[in-house]
Amino acid sequence: MAGPFYVDGAVGNDGNAGTSEGAGNAWATMQKAADTAAAGEIVYIKSSAEYALSAACDFDTNSGSLASGSIKFIGYDSVITDGGRPRFTGDSITSAFNVTQDYLEFHNFRISVTSSNGIYFNSGATYHLVNNCLIDGGGTNGMYLYGDYVMVKNCEVSGSYTYSIYTWTNCQVNNCVLHGASTAGLYSATRAHNNIIYDCTTGIHATNWRNATIIGNVIDDCTTGVRFDVDFASSAFYNNIISNNTTGVLQDAGEYQVGGITDYNAWYENDADTNNWTKGANAVNLSADPYTNQAGRDYTLNSTAGGGAACKNTGYGPVGLL
Repeated sequence: MAGPFYVDGAVGNDGNAGTSEGAGNAWATMQKAADTAAAGEIVYIKSSAEYALSAACDFDTNSGSLASGSIKFIGYDSVITDGGRPRFTGDSITSAFNVTQDYLEFHNFRISVTSSNGIYFNSGATYHLVNNCLIDGGGTNGMYLYGDYVMVKNCEVSGSYTYSIYTWTNCQVNNCVLHGASTAGLYSATRAHNNIIYDCTTGIHATNWRNATIIGNVIDDCTTGVRFDVDFASSAFYNNIISNNTTGVLQDAGEYQVGGITDYNAWYENDADTNNWTKGANAVNLSADPYTNQAGRDYTLNSTAGGGAACKNTGYGPVGLL
């Protein structure tokens, strides 16, 4: 196993060996790293310069593997463990990162491109992880998870996107903050756990979600908090806080809530809590604002009786995510 490898946009050169930091050693571009690193290897990308993209960075050469491990791309500021986020920019490109291979991990990046997709996992691209990334450009999708078995965690997607995250089958979105999407914060994920979603036309749009789990999320200040346009069979919707939406939960006409689990959700100050949806026997109807500072988007729970205290006492706790 070779590596680790290093990328430094300020002093690197793609003709270097890439096996240590600094001038004369590091590579200059993410594309060089994507084309070179193999299964089980790690690439560290330094935030020494803004990485301006004129075209998508294509991850179309090498895959990780179950046997040898994923290929890991990890951003940093000055020390490889500091969690710093190198920033990628670009205008009118298809994607910042275009992924067609398998078993890749992306840690600690800021993607500020204006494009169709911030990160695009193509159909057939499987077993990926995106962690601690900020996507704050604009376009159609902050992340488009068209591949299977993609996990996104500890990320924030803001900016003028149609969808903050658009997913297909067997994907997970956990511990993320999604806001500002003109159509939906999260569309069609299989599992959505412990996310904060606010200021979207629809917070979560659940479609083709058989066997889905929507658990422990805060969904606030949307036109529709959660929309189901599919039967709810074998799915679970519980331990969420649904607040300050025009409609908390909407199920489209002709769809059915049978066969799934809906209960233990907390409701506060929605114009209408539900439309064509039943809350469940153990729903908690809050009498006070549960959040520390909703206007400032601090969704940690307060200790107010009938508010945050009622959520804590019932086991709700989707707070302090980032």
